[in-house]
Amino acid sequence: NLNLYERYNNFLIIAPVCPDYSYVITNEGKYQYTFKGVGNGIGVVANKAIQNIKLLKKSCSDLVQNGFLIEFKTLLGDFEANEQNLVALNETQENFLKKINQSALSIYQNHSIISDNFTSICGGLKGWDNQISYIKNFCKINRYEDLKIFAPDINHDKNLISRLPLYKKWFGSDKDFKRIFFNQSLEYMAMGYLIKNYYGDKSLLLASDHKAMRPYYTILANINLIASSANY
Repeated sequence: NLNLYERYNNFLIIAPVCPDYSYVITNEGKYQYTFKGVGNGIGVVANKAIQNIKLLKKSCSDLVQNGFLIEFKTLLGDFEANEQNLVALNETQENFLKKINQSALSIYQNHSIISDNFTSICGGLKGWDNQISYIKNFCKINRYEDLKIFAPDINHDKNLISRLPLYKKWFGSDKDFKRIFFNQSLEYMAMGYLIKNYYGDKSLLLASDHKAMRPYYTILANINLIASSANY
């Protein structure tokens, strides 16, 4: 019954990561986004995910030696090639997506970790937009206040407040931050849902980004989450 054995000892750990947004390293040695542009290398969250993957590989070495197949993959947030983000970064969609592809290649070439665009699992950017629309309609959430009704156990106000410094750097101080946070929450809900549905029950989601957004990964999907602490 080899096929059954292989199926139950095969795990895929998926790490969604952000594009290579510009950053500086502070005197305390912490990463600090500047959002002056987007690069084509390995970004802050991707670097954190790679470190986590290396730790997991080391921790799981005995399992691998005993017949477990544990694979890792990073998915880059190409869906962030939306109009608001492109304007903030002074980028074209074509150039943004080109840099995402180069980042994915860099992750593979430098660390031997398979990497791809996130929307490769949902039919591209159009499929992603359709998924976001579906979540809005199915869950009846169209604005920030609706999140509180749909997911009352999450402290959305606290999470929003923790994101404000980042949003101000990213988009400027005169934007609708509730709307930005709401849109990001939908993105995280979609990511968790799509990973679970595309990769199945043997998949785990490795979260290496800001801890305030992690509860949204699991709102729509019963997916196992591995998380490390990160603030920026």
